[in-house]
Amino acid sequence: SDLACSQAGLYERAGKWVAWVIDAGLEIDIGIINAVVNACAKAGQDERAETWLSWAIDTGLEATIVTYNTVINACAKARNLESAEKWLARAIDAGLKVDMFSYTSTMDACAKAGKCEAAERLMTKAIEAGYCPGIVSFNVLINSCAKANRHDAAQRWLAVAVDAGLRPNIITYNTLMKVHGRNGNVSGALAYADMAMKSGVQLDAISYTA
Repeated sequence: SDLACSQAGLYERAGKWVAWVIDAGLEIDIGIINAVVNACAKAGQDERAETWLSWAIDTGLEATIVTYNTVINACAKARNLESAEKWLARAIDAGLKVDMFSYTSTMDACAKAGKCEAAERLMTKAIEAGYCPGIVSFNVLINSCAKANRHDAAQRWLAVAVDAGLRPNIITYNTLMKVHGRNGNVSGALAYADMAMKSGVQLDAISYTA
C-alpha cells in the first residue's frame, strides 16, 4: 500500500503505485500524495517531493499544511534553503494556516546554509504572527547563528527564549559552548557549562568536547 511504501521510504514504488492508480482511472486524494511525498522525503529525494506537490497543485488537489511541511522539511535536509523558503511562502499564499513546524523546518534549512539573518527573520515573523516557539525552535535558530559564527545573535536569542519562560536544554548549551570554543573563547564556553549545571542540566560527552 502507499502507507507501507511511505514508511519504508521506497519512493520509487510509491510513485509507481500512484501512477498505476491514475492509469486505472481511480480517484487520487491528497492523502495518497502526502504518503508519496513523505516517501520521497524519507529517501532524501527533495526534488521528487517538490515535483509531486507541484503535480498535486496543478491537478487541482488541495494540498494541506502536512504536504507543504513535508516538502519544506525535505528541502531543509537537502540544504536547499531557496526551495524551503519558496514552499513556506506558497503555503502562506495558499491561505493555509502554517504552524511552528513550518517555520522551524525552514530555519533548519537556514542553519544548514549558514544563513543566520534569514533564520532570524523567520523567527521574528513567526513571533509577530502570534506563534509561541518552543525551545526546539529556538535551538534551531541558535544553531543557525552558531554555524554562521554569530555568537552575539545566538546569545541574544537565548535571552529571548529565557524571557519567554523557556528552559534551555543540553542542546542549547552545547551549541553555545561550541560557538565560543570555535572562536577560542574558553572562558565563554566554560561560563555556559557552569550556567547549564547551575540550572540542573547535566553535561554530556559533547559538552566536554565543545
